[in-house]
This record gives sequence, structure tokens and C-alpha cells, in this order.
Amino acid sequence: MEKKTEQPNSISEALRYIEQQMQTAKTPQEHARLEKEMAELMQKLLLQLRHKK
Repeated sequence: MEKKTEQPNSISEALRYIEQQMQTAKTPQEHARLEKEMAELMQKLLLQLRHKK
């Protein structure tokens, strides 16, 4: 399995990093992988926000 992006300090930082990567993605596969990673991070962020209430 491909190595995930390095553990950032926050999910929002990770999302910004992935967004930058998407701008330079050269293949549809790379773009799709980044989209999947972004979706997973957004899911984690939503879970965190739910638990803070």
C-alpha cells in the first residue's frame, strides 16, 4: 500500500497539503488517491467536531 502523507499537526493542515498536491497531480490515479485521502481526513474532522459538543 502506498505511504500516506506524513502526519501533520492538524487535519486542516493535511487538507491544505493535499489540496496543493492535487494542483500538481499528473495522473488521474494520483488525483483519485488524493481525493480519497481528503475524504478520509474530512470524515475524521467531522467525527472530532461531533465529539467536541
